[in-house]
Amino acid sequence: MGRRQDYDYYLVCRNREIQAIPPQPGCLLIGGAEGDKSGEDAATRWFLERAKGGHYLVLRVGGVGGQAKWICDHYRDYIGSSAELSVDSREAANDPDVAAYIRAADALFIAGGDQNEYQEFWEGTPTAEAINYLINEKKVPVAGTSAGMAILGDYYYAPDHQGVISSEILNDPFHYNTQTIHRSTFIQVPYLQRVILDTHLDRMNHQNPETRYGRMMGLLARVIHSDNNTLNHLRHWPGRRGLCCHRRAWHSSRIWQRHSPGARCLLFAAQRCPTRANGTRLAPRLASRW
Repeated sequence: MGRRQDYDYYLVCRNREIQAIPPQPGCLLIGGAEGDKSGEDAATRWFLERAKGGHYLVLRVGGVGGQAKWICDHYRDYIGSSAELSVDSREAANDPDVAAYIRAADALFIAGGDQNEYQEFWEGTPTAEAINYLINEKKVPVAGTSAGMAILGDYYYAPDHQGVISSEILNDPFHYNTQTIHRSTFIQVPYLQRVILDTHLDRMNHQNPETRYGRMMGLLARVIHSDNNTLNHLRHWPGRRGLCCHRRAWHSSRIWQRHSPGARCLLFAAQRCPTRANGTRLAPRLASRW
């Protein structure tokens, strides 16, 4: 265990009977963990199989949680160890010990939380460098849920205030609360180039009075506009859904949708807008798939 005021590392379990081999790359987008579900069993097994008996690390902000323990309790035979690392300031994100903890991982799971804090604390630090090292050089599987999923996209939405709701962005695609749609080199996942991700499609409560179907369309329209009408994909997940991929081509046969009975995974692909003879463009066409 390593602990400082601004970061916390907790090794939950170790399996000395398993022999690790080099991990296999992949990406798991697991939605928002709605209800009492800690994760989807089939998708989790797919992800952990790619760790090849190595070290499973949960990365988050706000103190260690229960994800690593849940893996130990239910999937110990898949991993050599399971740990959590909470990196809660830029000072911590610049700490070489923190970067070393991340670089030692053979499977990385970025937990839910606040994508603004992930961006504020980690972007441009050795922590971000270590994450990108895992994905692009060590080639370990990477996963994210909720905010941890959102920041894996080439584009990501990190509102400074309460997130825009569907009616607001549909009424005004340039609503003041849509100015924090980012495209950066923060986290570079080769499977998710020119992709924007969003989660909690069906969530409704006092803070979220509407579903996010309309917001999904609005965010997609904004990034198409910002990217000179060349954005190719948006992925948007309800709560207990997952999608696993390990090829650059989204529409290849090597994409698995893993979900419980009755669950839905809504995929939208934005196609290039056709051009009229006078040079003006028609509206974007959206192809959807359940």
